[in-house]
Amino acid sequence: LYAAPQAFWNMTAGIIFVTGGGFPAIVMAASGQTFSWVGWFKVFWLWGAVVTALTIIYTFIRYNPAQKGEKLKIDKEELKARAAEMGAMSSDEIYALCVIVLAIFLWITEGSLHSIPTALVAVMAWVLLMLKGTFAMSDFAKMPWITIFYTMGLLAILTLMSTSGVTAWVSTILAPALSGFAASPLLTFALIAVVVSIPVSYTHLRAHETR
Repeated sequence: LYAAPQAFWNMTAGIIFVTGGGFPAIVMAASGQTFSWVGWFKVFWLWGAVVTALTIIYTFIRYNPAQKGEKLKIDKEELKARAAEMGAMSSDEIYALCVIVLAIFLWITEGSLHSIPTALVAVMAWVLLMLKGTFAMSDFAKMPWITIFYTMGLLAILTLMSTSGVTAWVSTILAPALSGFAASPLLTFALIAVVVSIPVSYTHLRAHETR
């Protein structure tokens, strides 16, 4: 009940933001193009909005307690009580929020105010959080290493296929069968998104189930 929705939400973030997951890296490796944080957002915000809406609909249908004879009810008082239990933000939380806001600002202004790459900004933010003690070395064990190694392997395979000429050979075989998609870029992207999202979503799901 917990793992599957989180896996799909990870995929929506990965579509909207270039720093949201492995999906942007796969797309850029397969296409040979690079995107800035803002450039990616301009291209994929619409698809991200569509996927997010579909994810919400799917989550309420698939994981609605009413299917098990329970009535879906949102208790506002309980939500307020839970928020009160959390209390005010701690100094660590305020520090982490400032680091995140700074990282987002640097991502948005890349190319206009500075030339710091998106990946370097992410590493800098991680280092700042590590220095404050927000993250510890033990937190590395909690990272979805299965997903990380899967993505790294997939990127390596894509690079190998491109440099070895396999991609060009496969395209000559598939081009006649997929010629109908060429007239519809939207349909082509939807097909690619579905094909790529299936194994990545499965990997996310397996990573959370093994925790």
